[in-house]
Amino acid sequence: MMRLAGMTDANNNANVVTNVSYNPANQLLTMDVAGYNETRTYNVLGQLTGLNNGSENITYSYPTGTNDGKGGAASQAIAWSPGWGQLVPGL
Repeated sequence: MMRLAGMTDANNNANVVTNVSYNPANQLLTMDVAGYNETRTYNVLGQLTGLNNGSENITYSYPTGTNDGKGGAASQAIAWSPGWGQLVPGL
């Protein structure tokens, strides 16, 4: 099976994606993208349950009982520092 091992910007000869890892089911677990480490988690059905890159944390949930692959809900938490500017709702 062919899997992403990394990506390089050919114009600048710079690594864009590095340190890629997978679980035994060939699901993407971790990768470093532009200086951020991204991690992913999965439930026992192999569905994505979480994605975190250090400044953003997204959690996915699915219906219980009759979970046949249907999407449920997603929530997102973003790290923010007052020095970064102002958060404006709706933009």
